[in-house]
Amino acid sequence: MLASACTPAVRAPASPTETSAANATLLRRGEEKFLANVRQLTHGGQNAEAYWSADGRRIIFQSNDEGRLPCDQIFIMNADGSGKHLVSNGKGKTTCSYFFPSGDRILYASTFRVAESCPPPLDRSRGYVWALDDYDIYTARPDGGGVRPLFSSAAYDAEATVSRDGRKIVFTSARDGDLPEFDGFPMFNADGTRLVFASNRNGKQPRETNIFVADWVGR
Repeated sequence: MLASACTPAVRAPASPTETSAANATLLRRGEEKFLANVRQLTHGGQNAEAYWSADGRRIIFQSNDEGRLPCDQIFIMNADGSGKHLVSNGKGKTTCSYFFPSGDRILYASTFRVAESCPPPLDRSRGYVWALDDYDIYTARPDGGGVRPLFSSAAYDAEATVSRDGRKIVFTSARDGDLPEFDGFPMFNADGTRLVFASNRNGKQPRETNIFVADWVGR
């Protein structure tokens, strides 16, 4: 396991005027109707797909650590941005991390079974595309130890989330063959009886993506 930590410098508390100015800089026009006290927690590089722990005290996310890493790894930090530390093993490329409701386990997808190096980058000269690399889904402790495979196949397995009771995991997979259309980013509702997901099924235009909900009848 690799680990890194950052300790914030001690500084005087910001004055109300400074805080208001910072909030105004980070808010976009019209957002003041819905958002307040916006704070930036990461600074530089690529950082994305951040999710709260159930107790609201921690955030898990993927990052290239301000450009210091060749491809994304999984980090956890406190809700105020302190205590950032690496929780994936630093191998391959990772994505789609999530806390179990109990907070004592996490899950994420990684390509390290296939290769410890990063997958080759995609050609995005015609726009953004998402790579269906050979990810597998793993679980680990929040300190990065105790890594165990959960779902593995010779195809894309990622985008896993956990129901709030911790009894079900839903994820996107191409293990049954190439995805004829995009279905992804699934998430259960609070009691695990309904699912929300994004899909380009029933699209009227190329690459049109819409949000769908469905009753969960799986066992």
